[in-house]
Amino acid sequence: MASNISVVSQGLTIGKINECPPGSMAALTLWLLAALGSGVPDLPRILQTYVSIADALWQFMTIEQLTSTRWRILELLQLLAAQALKRQQQAVSESAFRDKYKDWDAQFTVLITTISRTRTVNVNRVIQLFKTEPAVREIIVLWNNGEQDPPSFANSSLVPVRVITQPNKNISNRWKVAACESKTPLVFNVDDDIVFDVADILRMFLVARAYPNTVVGTMGRFFDLQSRQYSFRGWPLFNIVLPGFAFIGVETLREFVHERELLKYFDADDAHCDDISLNWFISIKKNQTLIAVPGVRVGDAPQASEAGALSMHKDRRALRSRCCEWILNYFRSNHLKFGRWVSSYPDVA
Repeated sequence: MASNISVVSQGLTIGKINECPPGSMAALTLWLLAALGSGVPDLPRILQTYVSIADALWQFMTIEQLTSTRWRILELLQLLAAQALKRQQQAVSESAFRDKYKDWDAQFTVLITTISRTRTVNVNRVIQLFKTEPAVREIIVLWNNGEQDPPSFANSSLVPVRVITQPNKNISNRWKVAACESKTPLVFNVDDDIVFDVADILRMFLVARAYPNTVVGTMGRFFDLQSRQYSFRGWPLFNIVLPGFAFIGVETLREFVHERELLKYFDADDAHCDDISLNWFISIKKNQTLIAVPGVRVGDAPQASEAGALSMHKDRRALRSRCCEWILNYFRSNHLKFGRWVSSYPDVA
């Protein structure tokens, strides 16, 4: 049986594949070695040619030839060539991936916070959403459960995933990790029990790049200074943007984590108001306008944690109101003036 397959790459040619496949395979291997040694720059084409023709030879093999030592060696060479081709293609892909977002501020870090979570399905869901997104520099999973070792969040993503374990369950851990570990000027902080669309996140990212020193989120809340009541409705005015689903400037976080009295309050007292503290640190002390991007679809994950979050507390409105009072007194004691710190939804994105 004969075949008229011929191989041409950069002027290197092999003739017909005849009735002696092992001999043809040997000739093909010699061609590969000659091509690699000749300085031909088209390595992917050379490897692809070798793998394709080697695959075509299988149909001419007899049982004796397939089990021969000579053929097994040649088969190994084919496998090595295929692996080299895969590495070459991956290198090209990664290069194109990085070149598209080569500017240092054109990428962001995703921080997924888990506190006493026993389910990892939601963490994996967030990772899967971002695993091929070029705008994401790195995904950091903050594992706050000191009683249980973190699982392996294995993935085949171009975006690296890193797990950081904290020995305690302090709620301030997420801000400290974001401030110290982020390699980008912006971090997208997301709780592991939220459902969202990546397209909305990228739209928020464009806004955050224009306002890197504040909180850019979508869920606004309002604390009325007159009635001293906390409202879960943040429309049309708000003075809190929930940072559990928001972009935050890393430099701002690095300043915030040095407010030791604030951090001590919501860590030691389990006050669950680190988000309010961060917002008012930015709006009152840093004099920055809080931003909420309209039209972003956010929902609860179908398997949200049962780990005693504030949202499950029957007196959460009263708890939030007490937090707001304490924080306002804190800033007053530091002689900070209350300026234009009530924000509205801007016409952005």
